[in-house]
Amino acid sequence: MIKTDETAERAARDADSPFAVPIDLFIPEDGEKILTVIPSLRSLSARLISADGPGPFAEAASEADGYMSKLGFTGRPVVFDQTEYVFGGVSELREGSVVLDGGEPSASVYSDGERVSFASVNDLPGVSEIFVETEEKYRGRGYASACVAALARFLFSQGKKAVYVCDTENVPSMKVAGKAGFIRTGRRLSAVWYRY
Repeated sequence: MIKTDETAERAARDADSPFAVPIDLFIPEDGEKILTVIPSLRSLSARLISADGPGPFAEAASEADGYMSKLGFTGRPVVFDQTEYVFGGVSELREGSVVLDGGEPSASVYSDGERVSFASVNDLPGVSEIFVETEEKYRGRGYASACVAALARFLFSQGKKAVYVCDTENVPSMKVAGKAGFIRTGRRLSAVWYRY
């Protein structure tokens, strides 16, 4: 399926925009690929939707360099290869020492009064994208999964859709998603141009 995104086209034309995402390919676990392009790049659709990985996708996307440079974006696109998950509504983890912080939704683990791991959200239209950070010496103890699970349960209880996105080669982060009760929905390739 090919969709055109006029909002992304307007954003790319905005001289104050530091970056643009005019090409995005979602490869679901089950179902048809969804390619979203700005209308001016629709001619690339056939090659982009047939791309199976970041290499072929980047090659096809680079054909848009001329058009993007006319809009003030320099250099080649940066291709992000990410795996996406959606919260399944359940989690086997107990919250333990996880604290749901006030204000912006976030969950933290503290050790000796120091916050050693926390999860928070990037609010996007209609969805809350969870991210997590853990101090290096505390990694591998399940703190990240506990924070992500606690925050996802909270968002789920509020009727919000929670997603988790990580680099496709980031195996530890992918494990966090699974342990926290997230279900893999697919892979996303995005070509991003920057103004330097």
